[in-house]
Amino acid sequence: MIIALIILYFTVDRKRLFELTFFGFTIHVLWANTDQILTSLNYFSYPHSFTYVMTTGVTSTTVVFPVVFMLVYQYCLKKGKNFFLYTIVLNLLFAFGMGPLYVYLGFLDMNKGMNYGFLYLIDVVVVFVAFAFTKVFQMLKQDWKAKQ
Repeated sequence: MIIALIILYFTVDRKRLFELTFFGFTIHVLWANTDQILTSLNYFSYPHSFTYVMTTGVTSTTVVFPVVFMLVYQYCLKKGKNFFLYTIVLNLLFAFGMGPLYVYLGFLDMNKGMNYGFLYLIDVVVVFVAFAFTKVFQMLKQDWKAKQ
């Protein structure tokens, strides 16, 4: 968790800091709430937590996922790459790579028919919704500046 934040600190584009952090924060909030709902409905369960103070699953859904996608978003903006394509591929790695690894290591249990395909769809929807929110707020910011 700390390593991801340190990497972000040294690599984030300071000129687009608000846009990038808004995007990451939106991913964080969407995934944290989705995770909480799925956990309360027993689709996910976390047998182990980092400490008794922190909630379970905090490193994957609330830190690593947003940081990685913030850096991908930044890369795609700078290089003119297709963000949607990168998102689709990266979510494959998260859902079908990290998901099975977390299950194998005993950090995550999936119940009631939850599988890696659903996890992939949730990941994609979260990132695309966060992207849409970011673009809407950029448009509102530009509209606000134009009215001044």
